[in-house]
Amino acid sequence: MHVWDVTRIPLRSSVVDVVIVDLPFGMRCSSASILKKLYPKAFAEMARIVRPQGRAVLMTTLRRQLLLNISKSPYWKIAGLRDVNMGGTVATVLLADRTDYVYV
Repeated sequence: MHVWDVTRIPLRSSVVDVVIVDLPFGMRCSSASILKKLYPKAFAEMARIVRPQGRAVLMTTLRRQLLLNISKSPYWKIAGLRDVNMGGTVATVLLADRTDYVYV
């Protein structure tokens, strides 16, 4: 078993075509204040490993937090957004395209 840190993924830069992530579900997995710090770092690290023109599929119950952070990132452009019912809990699934913005 491997345990990876989403803020330090052990892969080279620009080697992934698509990432599919079930993000932490708010208070079920952590506090909202921790996730406010985690999401920007996670999105930047995903941008590092995903090649330009690659994609990310992200799911979370924290729709507002997801949209706020992804829209601030120069690395991602929202391509689609859907709400899904996860056994009575509404989750948001977001499709994002990796921009050509160079990761620094």
